[in-house]
Amino acid sequence: MNPGSPRNSVPPKPSVFDFADYRAYLQHYYSWAKQHKRGFSHRAFLAKAEMSGPNYLKKVMEGVHSLTESSAQHFSKALDHNPEEQQFFLTLIHFCETKKLVDKDRYFEVLMHLKSPQSSWRLREKQYAYFKDWSYVAIRELLSCFSKMPDSDRMGKMLMPPISGKKIEQAIECLHQLDLIRKDSNGNWKLEKQHVSTGPEGDSFFVPLFHKKMAQLGTESITSFSKAERNISGIAMSISKQSYHDIVALIAQARKEIIDLSMAASHPERVYHLNLQLFPLTRTKALRKRKRK
Repeated sequence: MNPGSPRNSVPPKPSVFDFADYRAYLQHYYSWAKQHKRGFSHRAFLAKAEMSGPNYLKKVMEGVHSLTESSAQHFSKALDHNPEEQQFFLTLIHFCETKKLVDKDRYFEVLMHLKSPQSSWRLREKQYAYFKDWSYVAIRELLSCFSKMPDSDRMGKMLMPPISGKKIEQAIECLHQLDLIRKDSNGNWKLEKQHVSTGPEGDSFFVPLFHKKMAQLGTESITSFSKAERNISGIAMSISKQSYHDIVALIAQARKEIIDLSMAASHPERVYHLNLQLFPLTRTKALRKRKRK
């Protein structure tokens, strides 16, 4: 401890601007307040929020209850938010509670606009850009095809559809800040990791956003490229729950083998994206009703 520092200095309360999940924010605030605010409790918090029910805060933090617009404003009062913090908190709740990807995307953009300059959202902004814009993924893979970097305008014309050289430069800067690429001793960009995989699924909403865009590009490739350049096929089938899990395991193994094959390519010539999709065309309940007849 430094001689001039206070012995019992209280750490600052958690900032709502540092969170992408309002329940996690409430949990961190509760832990902080329990240690550093005299007389703090679930009941005391709700009294300050002018709400009843001693376990309501606990149930919200645990995901049993969700905050409405009205109850969120009461919580914001108890959290001592200023107007900017309150606006961010209310938007964060909408972001977390909405089920529609298009709405989640819209609320996330609002959150990025409202964030504090000192918040930890800078990395989330870069992650958002990487997964939302298909070209960032393609540009990163394209870098592995060159021993010497071409100019940005030329790189932009290689993509399908083509993009501007300025956007190429923005993407490279983002990839560098995400530690996905690095400069070698000759000043050329190289991949920091050989492959970036989303895995079978992802917790972040960035990943569904990415898959949605790539599925769209896959659809467009049917008319954009000849059969010799792309391979698209599908199987319609009736399966059991166990069969589903067995197929998922086979897909996981196939993904691993495909990654190994791509890593063995010493002189890559073109960037491809592989979509693996297994999804239902019926509801489970509908099938059960049909079998009982």
